[in-house]
Amino acid sequence: MRQLFTLSFATLVALSINAQSLTSPESVEYDAAYDRYLVSNSGDGTIVARDQAGVITSFATGIPSGPYGLEILGNTLYACAGGRVRGFDLATGIQVANVNCGGSFLNGITTDGTYIYATDFSNQSIFKIDVDAGTSTTFIANT
Repeated sequence: MRQLFTLSFATLVALSINAQSLTSPESVEYDAAYDRYLVSNSGDGTIVARDQAGVITSFATGIPSGPYGLEILGNTLYACAGGRVRGFDLATGIQVANVNCGGSFLNGITTDGTYIYATDFSNQSIFKIDVDAGTSTTFIANT
């Protein structure tokens, strides 16, 4: 009986540690490659994945300042985080890009299939990010 209780308790602890939830969700992006939704949790600096059965798992953690807007380009999920756009490999969730745009509060994000565009809510500007070069330029200085 004691072994059963210990095993049950250990299972419960493991499930609690691995359980994920939404914490101030900000943005959602559908990932067709893995048939899931990726959700930015600005409340705890994470991005979670929600599968079609509704199961939520961790995708990326430890993201300072946000994350906010999300956009997929190729095999990478890009997220607005403070004045930066960070990229995460879709297969692993490992950060593969970190472009400092010099912005204040990047929020909205989109792509034209080649470049990423991010809006700076505070400075009312739009940045154009060349993800291959890891650089950004001001696309529109004042909206």
